[in-house]
Amino acid sequence: MKTSSTTTFITQMLNLLLIVVLITACKKDKDDPIIDPIIPPPPVAPVIDSVRITPDNKTVTVFFSQAVYGVSEAGKQAIDTNHLKVELSNGTAKLDSITIYHTSGAKTSTIELFTSGLINGEEVISVSARTNTSVVNDSSAYLSATNVATVNLKEIGIVGTWISTGANISEIYQYLNFDTIKMECRFDGTYTFETIKSPSIHNRLSGTYTQSKSDISGIWTITLNQNLPVVAESQGIFKAENELPVKMLYETVQVMPNIGSTPPTPESGFGSSTIFGYLNTITFLRLN
Repeated sequence: MKTSSTTTFITQMLNLLLIVVLITACKKDKDDPIIDPIIPPPPVAPVIDSVRITPDNKTVTVFFSQAVYGVSEAGKQAIDTNHLKVELSNGTAKLDSITIYHTSGAKTSTIELFTSGLINGEEVISVSARTNTSVVNDSSAYLSATNVATVNLKEIGIVGTWISTGANISEIYQYLNFDTIKMECRFDGTYTFETIKSPSIHNRLSGTYTQSKSDISGIWTITLNQNLPVVAESQGIFKAENELPVKMLYETVQVMPNIGSTPPTPESGFGSSTIFGYLNTITFLRLN
């Protein structure tokens, strides 16, 4: 039978042991880090980083921040006009239609523009997702329709294909019995100038040209450096007008070899070339 002192001793030891356990438990809870559950970050939505337009205003390239897809009932696909919205505002030209080229999952897309009217450089092309759920990335995050990227069309002057027939031909060429004049000025700075007398006479001049917009409203200066069939240089002015189709007044004279005539100037206007004057002014219509 245990004595009272022995029982007291055992009770004291048990109490001491309990205190040590409690202190150890508290110390462990205090010192050990609390591990929170790992929550993955939300997926990053794609955005349109930038848009760029070619100098001839024919193609816009869209650069996305990530690989993207168009959303359809069948799943992910290449982006087309159901997924991107392309609009033209300001200026005088009109956007007739577009064609979108894209490879499913690619980070870039190209948009072919078909415009009409005279481009004055104030036109703005805007590109965005058609809806908030029409363009998606690999993580199922959508391109917001409020992410709108813009780029201005460029004023291109005489670039294009032009034709003059009938009463639009200058009186000088009419006197020589030409019935058609066709001129093509390319963006690479080359040109061809053709005078046609049906059915058999077809004269073709070619070379390079430079153009510059003057301070006189709408009037540009142009220098033609002909290299075929002979070397020559002509200078003059032109002015394109926003009609349907676009109309252009054009007047140049040969300055090398010198034929004794001075070219027209923007300040003096059309008909200001010496000797020829208005007899040398051609009205062209743009074909493209």
